[in-house]
Order: sequence, then C-alpha cells, then structure tokens
Amino acid sequence: MKLTLSFVPLLAALVLAGSADAATSTAARDWQFKDDSAGGLAIDNLVGDVNIERGTAAGFQVSVKVTAEAASAQEADRIARAVEFSMRDAGSSSSLQVLLPEAKFPTIYIAGVPVGWWVGDAKTEYLGEKRRVTGYQDKGVQVRVDIVVRAPEDARLVVRNLFGDAAAAGFSGELRLDGGRGRLSSRDGSGKIKLDSGSGPVEVSGHSGVVDADSGSGSVTISDCRCRINANTGSGSVTASILPMTERLVVDTGSGDVRVTGDLSGLKRLDVDTGSGGVQIEAAAWPAMEIAIDTGSGSVMVDVPAAEVTRRDGADRTVRIAGGGARGVIGTGSGSVRLRTTPAADRWRGRTLPTPIDPIGNVDW
Repeated sequence: MKLTLSFVPLLAALVLAGSADAATSTAARDWQFKDDSAGGLAIDNLVGDVNIERGTAAGFQVSVKVTAEAASAQEADRIARAVEFSMRDAGSSSSLQVLLPEAKFPTIYIAGVPVGWWVGDAKTEYLGEKRRVTGYQDKGVQVRVDIVVRAPEDARLVVRNLFGDAAAAGFSGELRLDGGRGRLSSRDGSGKIKLDSGSGPVEVSGHSGVVDADSGSGSVTISDCRCRINANTGSGSVTASILPMTERLVVDTGSGDVRVTGDLSGLKRLDVDTGSGGVQIEAAAWPAMEIAIDTGSGSVMVDVPAAEVTRRDGADRTVRIAGGGARGVIGTGSGSVRLRTTPAADRWRGRTLPTPIDPIGNVDW
C-alpha cells in the first residue's frame, strides 16, 4: 500500500499535551458473516491493529474494540459511540468498513505521525477521501479501532489497515494485507499471501504456497518457507531462509542488502537485483544452475565446491553449479556478491553483510 502524507505548515510551535489524566472509554461489536460468499471479505480500517486467526465457524467472525481517550469520561464515551461501521454481507463478496465521520472526527491523532515546529497536520487518503491526521495528542481526536478476524479454512480475505499492525496466524487461502504505516506479518500459513507496506517491516514465517511482499520503505524477513517468493523494496534489505521445496526466489531492492540462507536445491528460478546493496547467499545445498552475476561496482566471491566460475567483463562472472540447468541472475548496481556452501571455512567472519529485511514481487489477485 502506498502511504502518502501531505503536510500542512505550522506557523507556531505547539506543546504536546500530556495524557496522564485522560479518561478512556471502550465499545465492542461482533459480526458473523455468511459462509456462502465466494468473493471473501474485505476490511478497511484507518487506525488500530488487526489480528487474523483460524476460526472454527464456516464463515468469517469479526470482533471490534473501539478505544477513545479524552479529558473527561463523558467526552471519551461520546467519541467511542461516534465511530460507525458499514457492513455488507450479500452478493458475491462481503465487506466491513470502519467509518470516522469528518464532522465528528475533523482531525485524528495518530501516534508516530511526524511532529515539529516546521509541520502541523497531515492529510492522508482513506476510503477515497482526504483525512486530516496529526501527531499531537492535543490537536486530534484520540481513537483507535482494533479488529480480530477469525477466518475459515480456504478463505479469501483483504485487509487495508492504514495506521497500525496487521498480523495473521495459521491462515489458509488467499490473504492480502495492505498497510500504510505499521508491521505486517504472517506465520504458519498456506496458500497465496500478499503483504504490501508503505512504510514498515514485513515478516513471513513457516509459510507454504506463494509469498509476495512489498515495502516502500522497510525491511522484510522471510523464514522457513516452502513457497514461491517475490520480494520488492524501494528502500530496505531482504533476509530469507528457505526450505528445499522453494522453487522461486525473486528479490528487487532499490537500496538495500540481500541475504539468503537455507537449502536452495529446489530452486528453478533465482533472480536478485539491487540498485545499491550487496548480495550474500549461504546455502547448505545448491540446485544445478547457471548463475550470471553482474556488478556495476563491487567484488564477486564464490566458495561453492561444485561450481565452475568463468570471468566475463570486469568483475562479472558466470557460475555453473553441478553442470548448470536452471538459470539464475544476480545483479548489483553498487555492491558485492558472495556465494558459498555451508558449512565452510568462515573466511568472511566479521565481514558479513547486514541482515535487515524487505518485500516481494507480483501475484495475480
């Protein structure tokens, strides 16, 4: 999800109001969706956390908790009750939208929105409208909506959560998590998942199927996956540890390092490209593959016993492992490439690349 914040200049410095004496009010709602919606469920939320669990019912179950803070209990209660919901459970798909009417929520407080004397409020797009948000507690309405989704097996779910974390555990089917600012994660799932963050880390572990992760600015960690992996980041690094049944690994970073570990023997496609960043692959097993390595500026080091290395132009190399077969490409605009089989003499100890994280490529939805 692309997150755009347009800032409104602030002419005078503001003092952040303390919240030690704030009153809190909560409100809860629950929905049970029908089990015959082939199109699945779509959820939209501006601010709060979303947690997705494996449910036991045939349809989706959704629980919502609204939390509001204000100077008085009466005002906090008024804010909590002002949150509205638009729910549809008919036709080919179902939806739930959290509505914050602008008349009652003219400016919304969002923790983490930049503050300072040079910036006042910001505007962000939500449900097709420009909404005013602020990082100053005393300038915005303090409200958040936390959502728990219990999904049936082989479900189809889309969650658009602009400010806050979204996490899935044990989900099976097709899942898309869009986040503007926050952590996106999935563990122990199966099927197709797409995680798209405007600014925030992306984490996937124990998945089987297809993983597609994208972060405009953030890290991505993918671990213990048997899947086809696509990762794409504008600014951030990618770390992936993969299992033998992984057939595809495609990574593209505008600015960030890539580090891959695990058993690569099942790979049929390897495509890694960094505009500015190094590539380090440490594999317990390699596929029969011919890898073309192109570096605009950087060295190439290969410590793979079964590999035949041929020099091309400058630092460019062709690495043929076990006679070749599948084809791989590694390219860096500015950064070194290091390939080795583990365990091996750790000749690069103390010189390993950083291990941050970042996003993945394209799945048809």
